[in-house]
Amino acid sequence: MANEYLIKKWRLWFKCIDRKHTGQITKEDEKRTEEAFVNLAHLEGERKEEVLHTSQKLWDQFVFRGKTGPVTEDGFIQMINDDLKKDRKKFEENMRKACIDDLKIVSQSGNDYLTEEEFINAYKAVGFGNDDWNKKLFQAFDPVDGKVNNDKIVEVWFQFLVSEDSSKKDVALELLESYPDL
Repeated sequence: MANEYLIKKWRLWFKCIDRKHTGQITKEDEKRTEEAFVNLAHLEGERKEEVLHTSQKLWDQFVFRGKTGPVTEDGFIQMINDDLKKDRKKFEENMRKACIDDLKIVSQSGNDYLTEEEFINAYKAVGFGNDDWNKKLFQAFDPVDGKVNNDKIVEVWFQFLVSEDSSKKDVALELLESYPDL
């Protein structure tokens, strides 16, 4: 069972996805996010289909967790916590894989880094439209020559999604808590 600190982060994760503040995440939210990303990244053809397919798999596995209808915040937390209780090692492996797969969607170059444009487009697609905040978030990942290494991104988000240790600095948590309308 997750401690209060981790559950707090999961509640914040839910709010990141529920950008319309309806108290539930729906398939329409998924479609809106996917369409926004495809448009922002100017995807077409095979790459567009690949991104949509991977995105749908991630949403089904890590947001809806096999459910077909809307997911409430409490339901979201319960499903994640059930997975953690069932097998923590497998849970952590799955969460790391989700972070990696998500970056495969976002990375248009196919390289092991994200450019500032790729990074910001991903957050805009989810509904984080505050450009100043998006740039602040990008800078928090210590870019080198305008690029952030994917491994660093994975580690930051992995820590946010699985770490119960509140004594460790959590970059994602700090920045999400600073977003104006979460």
